[in-house]
Amino acid sequence: MPEHDIDARHGGPAPTVAVRPAAHVRPFTVDPGHVESRFAVTCTDATGFAVAPVSDATTLHVVIRVRAAAGQLVLVAQLPDAEDRGEAATRADVAAAAVVAHGRGDASPDGFVTLEFDVPAPADVPVRLVVAHVYMFEAAATADDSPPPPEEVDAFIAADMPPTVRAGAVETVAVRLSRRQLDDTAGHRNAQNPIRLDPALPVRVKLRRRNLVVAPGTRDVLELTCPPPGAVSTGLFRVIGVERGRAEAILAVDQVGGAPFATLHLEVTVTDVPVTGDEPPQTDAAVVERLDARLRDLPTLTVGEDIVAGESTLTFELRLPHGRRRTYLQSTLPDKAAYLDELYGCVEQLWDRHRHRSTATERHRAFESDLARYGLELGARLLPDALRGDLAAAWQMLTGLTIVTTETDIPWELVCIDVHGGRRRFLGETGMTRWFCGGTHPTALPLRRGHRRYLCPEYSSPKWQLQHLSDERALLGGTLDADEITPGSADDLGAVLGGRDVDLLHFGGHGDVAVRDGAPQPRLLLRGFSDRTPPDPSAVYSADRVRSDLPRPSPPDPESGSVPRHRPGPLVVLNACRAGRTIRTGTDAFAPSLLSGGAGAVLCCLWQVQDDTAAKFVRTFYSALTHSATVSAALTTARRAARDDGNASWLAYALYAHPFATVDLESP
Repeated sequence: MPEHDIDARHGGPAPTVAVRPAAHVRPFTVDPGHVESRFAVTCTDATGFAVAPVSDATTLHVVIRVRAAAGQLVLVAQLPDAEDRGEAATRADVAAAAVVAHGRGDASPDGFVTLEFDVPAPADVPVRLVVAHVYMFEAAATADDSPPPPEEVDAFIAADMPPTVRAGAVETVAVRLSRRQLDDTAGHRNAQNPIRLDPALPVRVKLRRRNLVVAPGTRDVLELTCPPPGAVSTGLFRVIGVERGRAEAILAVDQVGGAPFATLHLEVTVTDVPVTGDEPPQTDAAVVERLDARLRDLPTLTVGEDIVAGESTLTFELRLPHGRRRTYLQSTLPDKAAYLDELYGCVEQLWDRHRHRSTATERHRAFESDLARYGLELGARLLPDALRGDLAAAWQMLTGLTIVTTETDIPWELVCIDVHGGRRRFLGETGMTRWFCGGTHPTALPLRRGHRRYLCPEYSSPKWQLQHLSDERALLGGTLDADEITPGSADDLGAVLGGRDVDLLHFGGHGDVAVRDGAPQPRLLLRGFSDRTPPDPSAVYSADRVRSDLPRPSPPDPESGSVPRHRPGPLVVLNACRAGRTIRTGTDAFAPSLLSGGAGAVLCCLWQVQDDTAAKFVRTFYSALTHSATVSAALTTARRAARDDGNASWLAYALYAHPFATVDLESP
């Protein structure tokens, strides 16, 4: 809730109050869902806002001073008299309220709006006012007066740091921005991305760390200006290695907020011995990510994460479609691995508690009710209070919410918000997709004939057979005209990935999480899998194998002098229990490893799902895609259909993709 400096005493929060402005405040359009905060107040000539009567005892002169940000409208409405109704404002009261004063948040240089007005105050009748912050929506521009799109230019952004750092020593991460391709820094880890940017806007670089901390007195964000041709803009971060082992510096690059259009990864080693000698330069690069103006109209929640010694520090930034952008206090998970074990264990327990109920409807209602309660606990544990309040107040504006993050472990879809009016709403209801800051985000996914592959194993053991898997095979092999991967061993699946000549890769079958070397490891169970220990290696495809089968794309040839433009990676669908889990393993998990390796989009399942409901979910998803829906809209359609059908697993699926991505089944 915004800070208020009000010369008054008020009755505290009244979250059910909304404001409907009278005609005289137009051209602003105000919807109840856009109200950021509100509170009801009671005002008489002896208390509250009253300063002095103006002309007689039945008129009050009111002065209110309210903090308001640019782009906000402050409204003051007078409610009907409160006789025999107490001081609480009801929806009916608000519907009959009249706006008595309003002011713009950008009208005052000190960030406050001062409103001074007179209101009638009959003797012995309290005056009730409602003060509300709302967002301003100007009339839509016509095609003739729409501003021209920004003129984009080609550029390159590069980062480098020493490949080995000594624990406790300060090292430098250098960032360079140029209109031409940059040379690698000898003896350093290097990362370079070709980008398209608006030269009129600054370029913001945000540093995320794993096993690194920012040196005291230095910042983890910097701004670079777009240099003229032939020049280079530079900036420096100073970091310290913490524990012996692998460390990562992840630099997210953006201009307009929301989704970054480049992410640079530097993977280094922290040692406890003196660092000597040089190593050959190692370069990581990715394909061009163009600025997509449509992303500015989507709500985005950026979740940043820094991990040191197993402790996760999360930071949050919410950007709403009208341009409002707010950063929130951080939250900390002292032992993230233990927290994730507890989290997913609780979800599994809730599922097991209700899975054997007599009807699907009973199972769905009971499971969703328990899940909503747990989702509220997740929100309270993970999200700052101010962020939960803003999400609740702006709920109607969250359609198409995109989570922009390097964090892939937490099931953000399950986080539940207590929206004003006592309704519990899951973030997954918004049509939420995830934008992983470590992969590419194509908007067009060509699914060429002959390049669509699927694997739905025929399990030999009755224990593992899935009755409805035949429906999934018919969908993939028939409707989608995909080719089956045969005979279907782990090596066969790895070869399809490594060949980088597949547009659709679908797996339907069993998935689980096995503990290996003390760490949970997601895996896909293939044909021939049994309870034998250890299992046949050909019958198990583990998430940690993806990094070798589908490594990061090779950097461009420095001698070519051209910006590399590659064909988009595949749409990968893992319709298997727990395939979307990323407990403790970081990038050694299916979704982040596939995306880092170049996959264009990934749909995966976070916990157990029933055979029949899983088959129905992907059928609805593919049907929407083939009718030209975006991947985000297709996911929303599948979730709603599953929920309406009493499918308790409608929130089990996570989608990593550009929210406006579409598929093309007719691509040659």
